[in-house]
Amino acid sequence: MPTASRARVYADVNNHRPREYWDYESHVVEWGQQDDYQIVRKLGRGKYSEVFEAINVTNNEKCVIKILKPVKKKKIKREIKILENLRGGTNVIALLAIVKDPVSRTPALVFEHINNTDFKYWSCNAATASATATIITTTTTTTTTTTTTTTTTTTTSTTTTTTTTTSTSTTTTTTTTTTTTTTTTTTTTTTSTTTTTTTTTTTTTTTTTTTTFYYYCHYYYYFTTTTTTTTTTTTTTTTTTTTTTTTTTTTTTTTSTTTTTTTSTTTTTTTTTTTTTTTTTTTITTTTTTTTTTITTTTTTPPPPPALVSMGF
Repeated sequence: MPTASRARVYADVNNHRPREYWDYESHVVEWGQQDDYQIVRKLGRGKYSEVFEAINVTNNEKCVIKILKPVKKKKIKREIKILENLRGGTNVIALLAIVKDPVSRTPALVFEHINNTDFKYWSCNAATASATATIITTTTTTTTTTTTTTTTTTTTSTTTTTTTTTSTSTTTTTTTTTTTTTTTTTTTTTTSTTTTTTTTTTTTTTTTTTTTFYYYCHYYYYFTTTTTTTTTTTTTTTTTTTTTTTTTTTTTTTTSTTTTTTTSTTTTTTTTTTTTTTTTTTTITTTTTTTTTTITTTTTTPPPPPALVSMGF
């Protein structure tokens, strides 16, 4: 006679639990509102159900709806009771609600939405604890460049005018000579200073995320290492141009008048001298500052067992 099989763990758990924990046939299902959920797309199907991605219209959150195919009522109640008992357990998809179509009376289970990791990425050898799956690396680079240009122009003009008049008169018995000399000196100095400051700041942020999977005791453990490198380069260029223009204009006018008893002679001489001097000075200063910051964080989900820790994982 074959011996009855017995579970290796929790074989007598129901003996230590109240009746409402295991008596699923007497379980009263609390039905939710079907109108709170809207189907988005089909995810898959099985022998007893079809699964859809949906959205909760009351809070705009994703969820998954499992629409059950016609089976015995007690099987549905058993599945519901088991899911409610396991709710909150490790690696257990949470049951959010139970709904039923009012016309067809078809029940559906609403679960939390969890992003799937494609099993094709995994190439683990279950026979060894140190088997490693494909390493997935994601790199994101963001570059921000800011350029600021400031131009300042200062112009100063100074004008100086000097006038000198000299008069000389000579008289003899027959001749009178009068000489008048007028000298006008005008000096104009113009100074123009232009300062242009250009500051360019470039910030480059590179985030590299590496995820490595390990298989141990029928569980997958993954280690995520995130490295963020921020490089900030600031370049400041200052250009100062100073232009000085000096213009000196000298005008000399000499008037000589000679008068005799019979004649009068007047002679006028004008001399103009203009001198222009231009001086230009340009100064360029460039300063470059580079700052690099690297932050590395490592997370493990779930925490690795002691055997993996001893292997250096």
